[in-house]
Amino acid sequence: MNALDKQIIGDWVDLREASRNFFSLIEFFKPGKSGLKKIILELENSIENGILEYKNIMLRPFFRLLEETKYKNVQISDIKNLGVQIKELLFVNQVQRLFTTGVISISQNKSFEHHLSAENIEINSILKDVLGRIKINPGLKSHVAIKNILVQISVYKREKALLEELTAKKGNKNQNFIDNFRKTFESIFKSIRKNYESLLKEEAAQFVHKNPLSLINIEKISHILFNQAKEFSAIISTLEFVLQEKYKIRAILLNLTKTQDTLKRLIQNEMKIYEQEATLAGLSNTDISREFCHEIISYLNKYSVKEYSQTEEE
Repeated sequence: MNALDKQIIGDWVDLREASRNFFSLIEFFKPGKSGLKKIILELENSIENGILEYKNIMLRPFFRLLEETKYKNVQISDIKNLGVQIKELLFVNQVQRLFTTGVISISQNKSFEHHLSAENIEINSILKDVLGRIKINPGLKSHVAIKNILVQISVYKREKALLEELTAKKGNKNQNFIDNFRKTFESIFKSIRKNYESLLKEEAAQFVHKNPLSLINIEKISHILFNQAKEFSAIISTLEFVLQEKYKIRAILLNLTKTQDTLKRLIQNEMKIYEQEATLAGLSNTDISREFCHEIISYLNKYSVKEYSQTEEE
């Protein structure tokens, strides 16, 4: 057994020991506050198609390096940067696996009211919606949020009429005069949006949806994640080996080209499991992929806030 094989096996044994729970993973990978922030951002950028998109994006530089190695020597800095990226991918893979083995619990229900915002909704659209609701159900006039919106609309109309009257009579074009009214209008609009947002969230809170991951057998995914981790770990060990030894770099990297098809197949197999489970649950494979992304982001965010806010206080 050569030195590289020994390192690959030794690193894999260490990883398996560290993968018992999230805190031992943190101790093993030591991502730190900035590292977690970077990982969370990369996951958020892949949220449209979820964890599968994230994995494909993270593997692209590795595939490019393998292609470049066929024709030329690669830079040490490129190998080093790639090692960091694959290590982040392995960390996320292991966090995902903790969900599939039940070590980390998934959120049982999903409620979307926290994501609602009226910040960018046009005031005219809000007024049209509110008046439409009242037309259908006049009793809504007594609803606190709607009542507040109607009051603010009345104030706006009165202030606007006053501005037009004063401007017409005095021809007052003073900028301070106009700015004072503008600030009043901004305050009114802010109040209208705040109350409308409250109304939307109140309605959304009535609809709680089952977490897609709670509707499938996520344990089936654990084995494929285990095999992915083994490949990721071997890549990291190989990259670290060539950085340490700086010997036969190109030849060793060329030997990694066979892992390209293996990795693509493993990602494809993960997607196939999603498709099978999604069909049984009346979902899509994207629903499952996206929800894994959401769960990992949420968990890492909670840990980061709790861990590093305490550190900063100390």
